[in-house]
Amino acid sequence: MNKFRCYINQGLLVAVSMFAMVSANADVVGTWEGQVTDGNRPVSVVLTVDQDSTPGQTAGKIDYGKPWDCSLIAQYSGSDQKNTNSRIFALSVPLIGATPGPHCKALIDGSIAATPGSNGSLNIVVSTKKNEVKDTTDLHRRP
Repeated sequence: MNKFRCYINQGLLVAVSMFAMVSANADVVGTWEGQVTDGNRPVSVVLTVDQDSTPGQTAGKIDYGKPWDCSLIAQYSGSDQKNTNSRIFALSVPLIGATPGPHCKALIDGSIAATPGSNGSLNIVVSTKKNEVKDTTDLHRRP
């Protein structure tokens, strides 16, 4: 009888741990939208995250609206070592030979740090390959 209870408790612990892992991933996976500013002009931002569990694999993309009108591929790099709730995505050009606008060109080989907020938002910090922050904003999940 005691052995049976022990196995049930271990099974429950495994199930709870797996649920926590799935829940953590679900916090970032999805389509997020918001905006940044270019001087006084708002620029729409859409971040699509399809997966955040397999480092080195394409995870989604970031799209900027007018006047920048450009997109970059996001490749999942892993969790931030300082903040394990934050996911890091490396940025690259969507197609070989594609010529992104000046804003996206500056972000090639840069990164996105995406951190779920307590209010259901997703805070992103978009940086260049030299770790210069270009954009930071809170995005909201697209319905």
